[in-house]
Amino acid sequence: MTETQPIRQLPELEDHQEWACDNGCSDIKPRLFRNVFSESWDKDGKKLHELAEHYYTCQQGHLLSVWDNDQGGYVDLPDEAYQERENTYNFSLEQISYLRKALDEAKEQYTGENLGEIGKIFQHASVAIEATLKNGDILRITYEYLDEIEALFNQNLNFSEAVEDAELNAICDARKDQKRISVDIEDL
Repeated sequence: MTETQPIRQLPELEDHQEWACDNGCSDIKPRLFRNVFSESWDKDGKKLHELAEHYYTCQQGHLLSVWDNDQGGYVDLPDEAYQERENTYNFSLEQISYLRKALDEAKEQYTGENLGEIGKIFQHASVAIEATLKNGDILRITYEYLDEIEALFNQNLNFSEAVEDAELNAICDARKDQKRISVDIEDL
């Protein structure tokens, strides 16, 4: 591995891999970092335009790498990990919020205080919703997946256009919602 590239889609690591960072931090928990490199406001202080990028860092803001214990060195991830996630299913912010609540409910179901020792076992477990689509593809929704999709809404924004298009987008989202696949959290 030559130069550390920003990771934009968080992959699941294999058992023999672990996160590392450029500065050697320990106990790394990846977080989605927002780098704003251009903003403009009108004379009243209303934001008009913003350009930003999102990528994962350690808690201290250093770029992430992957250490492979079997190979005894750093490894490159698949190319898609370095590309922005696309909103393939055209999720709206409202749908992202709904899916985040579904993940919260599922996590609470397995980690709630009323579960005692069993809840402690699952305390640090990751939660995901998996749905098999009509074409056979499996859609795996995690907190990180939702964060990456939500980040797309927050970069390269032209706020004056966003306000003008808000009503049209709300109508389009309502029509798309009628066609969405609903996932029953009870089936997990």
